[in-house]
Amino acid sequence: MGNMSNVPIHVEGILLEAASSSGAASVVKSCPLPSQYIEEFEKLNKWKGCLIDGAPERFVYAHNRARAAGSGFPTSLAMGLDQGLTEHEVAAIFGWSTGDYRMINPIARGQSEVAFEDYPFLPNKLTKATCVLSRDDVIPYVHVLSSALSKLPPLANNAQRLWRGHRRYINAEVGSTIVLRGFTSVTRDRDNALAFAAKPNEGTSSQRTLISFVEHFSGRCISKLSARRDEMEVMFPLDTTFEVVPRPDYDDDDDDSDDISAVLAAKERLKKNNTGC
Repeated sequence: MGNMSNVPIHVEGILLEAASSSGAASVVKSCPLPSQYIEEFEKLNKWKGCLIDGAPERFVYAHNRARAAGSGFPTSLAMGLDQGLTEHEVAAIFGWSTGDYRMINPIARGQSEVAFEDYPFLPNKLTKATCVLSRDDVIPYVHVLSSALSKLPPLANNAQRLWRGHRRYINAEVGSTIVLRGFTSVTRDRDNALAFAAKPNEGTSSQRTLISFVEHFSGRCISKLSARRDEMEVMFPLDTTFEVVPRPDYDDDDDDSDDISAVLAAKERLKKNNTGC
């Protein structure tokens, strides 16, 4: 991967989803979800570990299912059921898109517990609180979400350019393979990815990365099941492997040179936000 210059946002390498040892793209298999995971998912109270007195219960399945049933037209729940998903699987995707990724991905990446910030509804006030959940609490959510993705069809156009904005610097050699741990969220909209990467006061690093995916086989479009349909979100399954390929040479006559212009503009916005100008 190469970077443009010593500035906060880097245009990084181009990723090609790696083939399996048989030479074909990895296949996401749909297997029946054990009833144990469904029951435990229904019991998951995301606010039970909030480090604040008086936090109410928030059962993720019931809450997300209710929201999915009232979101969009047709609703996210109806769209998911039409695609062969269960109500639990639709609720899992919808919850991911509302911010539950903050507790899902750390566990999906192997952590034994996760701490995240949320706003439990307290009497007469809205207060940000840190909540802590164990791996045993969250792993059913991971399994239900993984099952949902396995049932959705891959993108019809596997050469459609996809984008991901990282709030940290990523560096890898061209020709190497990298595993993106946990679930990987990308978008079909470059500007959405840039806006995510360039958001001020987010993340632990001042260095940001824009990643482009030029060929892929297992990405699933979840935008119609999402709480934020305008984000045009695509998800890759757990621990998808990619190959790093060279970034093309840009010139003034190349349509892709617009990518560089957009990144330069995002850099300037981030600089202004960081300096308070």
